[in-house]
Amino acid sequence: MKIMSKIILTALVFVGTVIPQSIEANYQLDYVTVHYTWVARAMESSLDFTGGYDLMGSWPSSATPAFQWTLSSFAPGDTVTEVLVPLTFQGALDFFPFGAVALNCTFNDDGTFTINEGSTYPTTQLIDCETSSTVPPVSESGTWTDGGHSPYTDGFLNTSVRGWGIT
Repeated sequence: MKIMSKIILTALVFVGTVIPQSIEANYQLDYVTVHYTWVARAMESSLDFTGGYDLMGSWPSSATPAFQWTLSSFAPGDTVTEVLVPLTFQGALDFFPFGAVALNCTFNDDGTFTINEGSTYPTTQLIDCETSSTVPPVSESGTWTDGGHSPYTDGFLNTSVRGWGIT
């Protein structure tokens, strides 16, 4: 009897690992890292004709420099810097300075997804040549793909890690 129960239990565990798991579910964002990339733009104003894209170092101060040197130079289109803002817990998502971040998505096995009503997500906006951060409402439908890759499942930790591209 013991041997028979071990065989049945083993067979059930094996069947559970062979049958592909469904991704179809509703997901709530619980972590995001916002990437802000600063890019040098072309100067378009007549007031900018003396401007440049040189980062200068001055000593002892920039107001009255005894010595100046160029630390770095940038051309239009160059990436100046990238700022990463990790929102790693619910409090950070709720109190992001530009508005609460709340993304709720429904993914289906047929390769479609819906960003549900009431969702918000950080982005940037351009007003009068000035770029600023904002968190507007977002609601959208689209398609997703896993690129043909199977998810990594850790049976010991009871977790499944997936990656997909949204179009």
